[in-house]
Amino acid sequence: MAYKTPLRIYVLLNYRTNVRISQITTLKSNRAIAKNNLRRSELSLDTQYETLENYKITSPISGTVIEKNYKAGDQLDGGRTLATIFDLSYLTMTLYIDELDIKNIAVGQTVNITAEAVEDKLFTGIVTKVNINGITSGGTTTYPVTVQIDEIDNLLPGMNVDAEIIIESKNKVRAIPTEALLRGNRVLVKNTSGTSDPNAPEGYTYLEVVTGVSDLNYIEIIEGLNLEDEVAVEKRVAKDSFEFGRPPQEGNPFEGEVNQP
Repeated sequence: MAYKTPLRIYVLLNYRTNVRISQITTLKSNRAIAKNNLRRSELSLDTQYETLENYKITSPISGTVIEKNYKAGDQLDGGRTLATIFDLSYLTMTLYIDELDIKNIAVGQTVNITAEAVEDKLFTGIVTKVNINGITSGGTTTYPVTVQIDEIDNLLPGMNVDAEIIIESKNKVRAIPTEALLRGNRVLVKNTSGTSDPNAPEGYTYLEVVTGVSDLNYIEIIEGLNLEDEVAVEKRVAKDSFEFGRPPQEGNPFEGEVNQP
């Protein structure tokens, strides 16, 4: 009987050892599964964060929102503008220049701008682009010219403005009013030579001149006039007749005006 007792003890110990090994294996397997589940959850969370970032719409420029078409919580529609943003640090405008004048326009030229909505204010712009792709309408072709205005003050997008491109500028030159220049580049001046001009009013004579730059009001005289010459200015009156210069004085209908640089 003493021989069988050790055998039963061995079997019991071997059974308990197998149970412990099985439990350890199960714990390791569960730990691996839990670790994999955690990694999948982390990846899913990262994906959710990326998706959330896609819901943030950012503007390509810094500026002021002047129009919003949606509010928080609205569902977005494809192809519809979410908001309109203006960069009000400067403004641009487009001028349409006639084909006869476009050859005189170049990038960098100064543009004087006025607006009825902003009284007594002269804005200055710069030509930044001359588009050579013309637009033809009614037999006339015009070319878009872009002007940038840096100091906008109270000027706002959409306002109507008048613009004048300065093609060339000169200072301290001899100039006369544009209406004083007659056909054939002639001007009527007071006759101080003592000789009479049969084609001119009494006391006056015509002189041919060489002209230079001009604007809407004055034209440069390069040759043909002296500083002391008194130029008669043609003036239209109500009856479509013409008289010259200032109102007649002492019976002389052709009182001249002195024009100096």
